[in-house]
Amino acid sequence: MNLLLLRLPIFWAQTVPDEFEMPLLALRRWFWGQTLSSARAVPGSEGFWAWMLGLLVLLLVAMVVQGPVRALGQLFNLPGHIRLLGSAVERLRASARLVMILLGASVISWTSALLMRYKRPLGLADLSLLSRTRSVPEAAAEQGILAALTPLRDLFSLADLLVLLGIAIFVAFRFSADRWGTDAIEERDKVKPGWVTLSWIAASLYGLYRLVAIVVSPDDLPIGGGFYVEPLVVPVVMLISDGLLAAWVLVELRRAERSSDVEPIEVAAIFALLPAAILGCLVVMPARYLATMGYLSLPYVPDGFARSVLAPVLGGWGLVSIQGAAVVLVGLVGAAPWCRGGWRDTLKGYVRLVRAEGGHLVATLFLGGLTAAFPVGLAYLLVLSLPPQPWVLPAADSYAHYITLVAGLGLLAALVELGNRSLFEPDSSPSADDSQSHPIVS
Repeated sequence: MNLLLLRLPIFWAQTVPDEFEMPLLALRRWFWGQTLSSARAVPGSEGFWAWMLGLLVLLLVAMVVQGPVRALGQLFNLPGHIRLLGSAVERLRASARLVMILLGASVISWTSALLMRYKRPLGLADLSLLSRTRSVPEAAAEQGILAALTPLRDLFSLADLLVLLGIAIFVAFRFSADRWGTDAIEERDKVKPGWVTLSWIAASLYGLYRLVAIVVSPDDLPIGGGFYVEPLVVPVVMLISDGLLAAWVLVELRRAERSSDVEPIEVAAIFALLPAAILGCLVVMPARYLATMGYLSLPYVPDGFARSVLAPVLGGWGLVSIQGAAVVLVGLVGAAPWCRGGWRDTLKGYVRLVRAEGGHLVATLFLGGLTAAFPVGLAYLLVLSLPPQPWVLPAADSYAHYITLVAGLGLLAALVELGNRSLFEPDSSPSADDSQSHPIVS
């Protein structure tokens, strides 16, 4: 039903032959592999302007909060950026366990996905469609820009790595069942049992959903069962599952401030941070959940609503525009590890971060995007130049994700470092009540 509705040219209000196929390709790549791509038949610069506009809005906010002189001084503070880079690298070095686990799980999951798609006719059809509307340099430049717009895509959609998701389900279920762990009793007492139980139930449902999708969805689009609730249930369990693994990443990067890899994983701290991590996933990857919700809603909404509301989002540059708007709030994930885990406290932490490090935040996001953009564009340029084969486009997407995984780790480590620095800002030091929200400082 979904596929038939999407294939109607009148739904997309297009007049160019075969142009309505591009939204399907964009949705497949976004849902299955978090590869943001254009839904238009011709290449454009909308992705670049969405990224630039998001950074500009964030800079204006920083100038209002910090004052123009201080914000611009931080923005062009080259020695400060070099010191921040050194601190981020040191934080990653101290989190070698995190890096190795993420790379290992990514290799297993993405290699398995490539093997399953090695000779699929759909892969060759997608490559033919893309090459018919774009030259190789145009496709490479476009994907590089869109990678700059989503450099943290791999760290806040880890639930799609079924190896990691299975481990997270086991740990959450065990922790919920008997509160086992190596953390101090005081830390375990800070965890709300409801969040722990909800996390393993949601992760189990989403893992089952992904396994079923692998078997019964040959077009790599979200599957709906006709139960009327999947437009809400699937994005919610996806968000909670992503948040569970994102909380682990944030705790590991925060732990690098005072620990070594020989210490056990702080299980209780992960679940204490879960609400903030869920909010972080929502602000980093809003188009991920809106695209899934919109596509699964198609059979249940009136045609007029689908054409006027859903079609511009799913079939135009809507998803790219949403991700561009999200740039303003991406820095929230740097403040999240230093808060108690609640949504309100996390938002207050982000305001504190912008007030203390707003100019540095803008420069960090810009440089992090550039770090992802150029190597990703080069990877697409090299792989898409190969002779047409069913595996070429999935391979290009996979190599690009290896790049953004590494670039995203560096960017996230820098954001967490900025969040830590904001705690010690003289004019925004935490109150006696707030000091309990920063476990590292306290």
